Amino acid sequence: MAIDNLLSNALKYAPEGTPYQVLAWADDTEVRIAVRDHGPGIAPKDRQRIFEPFVRADDRLSQATEGSGIGLSLVRHVARAHGGRAWVESTAGAGATFIIALPRRQP
Repeated sequence: MAIDNLLSNALKYAPEGTPYQVLAWADDTEVRIAVRDHGPGIAPKDRQRIFEPFVRADDRLSQATEGSGIGLSLVRHVARAHGGRAWVESTAGAGATFIIALPRRQP
């Protein structure tokens, strides 16, 4: 559900036909899954708030795009429910990378 939401957002907010990437990697302590798009990016002032329920970025694109503002809060909730975390790395005008990090199960 969390990855589906991130993929849906990448398709929704990036210009049509713009590629996106799904990346996954692990280290000794956690597994990370990222969805990177080449859309408008997210302004620094919005990066933490967009994970709050019913909050959307304060720009023309998000206001013109259908959505309730609940998806990213669910992404963060799912990550935390599994002992992990979720965040975004972005440069306004140059896309965004949403990352979910989950702890590795120890044998």
